[in-house]
Amino acid sequence: MKAIQAPLFLDLDQAYEWVNAQSLDEVFYLVEFHASKAYIEAGRKYRGDTPSNLYEFFNHTEYNEMLENQATLIDTNTPRRQVRLIQSWS
Repeated sequence: MKAIQAPLFLDLDQAYEWVNAQSLDEVFYLVEFHASKAYIEAGRKYRGDTPSNLYEFFNHTEYNEMLENQATLIDTNTPRRQVRLIQSWS
């Protein structure tokens, strides 16, 4: 299983259960994206309802690209979700 094939999760426990049942072909990084109430309200007319927490798996390259993208958003003062690495598996 590759990280790009992993579904998105709204529940952390489900993400853990899912990854622990997989045969992994690469290192997986589980990342939490947290949206503040202000972020959710500001984007409602553009994105519709946004979950406050979303859990996504990345491989090493994708994880680094995501971090670079987050840094760009910070530099341009663009509203963004908070990002937190939960755990990695190999």
